[in-house]
Amino acid sequence: MAIMTAMTVPPRALPLLLVLAAAAACPLPALCKDEGGSSKEEELALAKTHFEKGVALFKAGDYEEALAEFLESHRIVPAWEFKYNIAACYLKMKKAAKSLTYYRQYIEEGGGEVPKDRKKQVLEEIENLEGKVGKVVFCCGLEGSRLVVDEVETYEEMPGEALLLDPGDHGIEIVKEGFKPFTTTMKIVSGENRLEVTLEPLGEGAPQAGGGRKKLSGAEMALVSGLVGGAALAIAASVTGGFVLYHRDEMNEAAGPCDAVSREACPDVYRHLDTARSLKIATNVLVGAAVAAGVVGLAVFLARRKKTPPREKVSAWLGLAPGGTMTAELEVRF
Repeated sequence: MAIMTAMTVPPRALPLLLVLAAAAACPLPALCKDEGGSSKEEELALAKTHFEKGVALFKAGDYEEALAEFLESHRIVPAWEFKYNIAACYLKMKKAAKSLTYYRQYIEEGGGEVPKDRKKQVLEEIENLEGKVGKVVFCCGLEGSRLVVDEVETYEEMPGEALLLDPGDHGIEIVKEGFKPFTTTMKIVSGENRLEVTLEPLGEGAPQAGGGRKKLSGAEMALVSGLVGGAALAIAASVTGGFVLYHRDEMNEAAGPCDAVSREACPDVYRHLDTARSLKIATNVLVGAAVAAGVVGLAVFLARRKKTPPREKVSAWLGLAPGGTMTAELEVRF
């Protein structure tokens, strides 16, 4: 199948067309089908279509879309030649770390098949990029951990070699079964960066077996007691206040048939009046007590909290800036 006839592409794209043409002879085991060549030819044709779109998009300056097409071509035909164009897209997108990774893979996987002039060009690009990226080394005892970078890139195992990242702030999350997740924002500089990680077992500070719960501090108990007591008194005040309104209505109804307002002439009026007055006094007392309980609880909480040393969380990282200068950063959180 001659798939490269009637195609015009820039020189740096030529190796990818060659790999698609050569694949027709079935050098890639994944594309060799015992039941016939139709599946192989369809995959090659699809990879060629994505590749041509990538070349056109790259020439138009749409490097992000071109990258997507090249990655899809590589997914269909997993050949090392595609990694040259993938690296070129990342380079244009100013993602030096990704570009360096794919250029290295291109040289390592291509080996002696990489043309000499192209190999020289790529090695020069690699040397230039190595001085621009940060190399992150993680320590220590992180075997079996999963690494998440910037919430989008996941490594199911910790990298065996230094992780390449572009300079700047990067979110780092390390997850290991049986331990609390470790998260931090790390400032990456060009050159070597070292992150010391101490994972905290889940057992520390967790509820004890048998349903035990963590005890509240004295300050927390004071606040909870004040709020609960104040709430109970407020509920009682609302109940007595409701009875005040009830007896006031009963008093007005009883006063209707009375010709003269006196205890002897209208005993029911004064009975409801006396009850309403007593309940009103009780309501006022309960409201005042509820407010006082809340204020006292809050005051005790604040007073005792000032005497309790704050909990500290300390994190630190060290790095080597260009020229061998040691840099360090210490962060303390309360």
